[in-house]
Amino acid sequence: MEFALPDCSDVASIGEYALKRLNTIIDAYEAFLNRVRGTDDLSFHLVLDLLAAETHQRADLQAALADQGIRTVALAPGLTDTPVPTVWVCDLAPG
Repeated sequence: MEFALPDCSDVASIGEYALKRLNTIIDAYEAFLNRVRGTDDLSFHLVLDLLAAETHQRADLQAALADQGIRTVALAPGLTDTPVPTVWVCDLAPG
């Protein structure tokens, strides 16, 4: 994976960068779940909880960006209906 910092003077680029990183994490969790499904119940459920939390963080960030009229990247479907507390803080208010 290539490491690059977003343009920190632009809220949209920071949000886009965060969404791309969340998608990478979510894809890895989904691949892991597919690999251990039915063979390792403990790992499956632990990673499922992690996946749910990351998916909710992604949804929160998408909503925050949408409220500001900022375009978001195309995302794969996730577990958006699983209730998980979220601690993602994103203040996109100008100034």
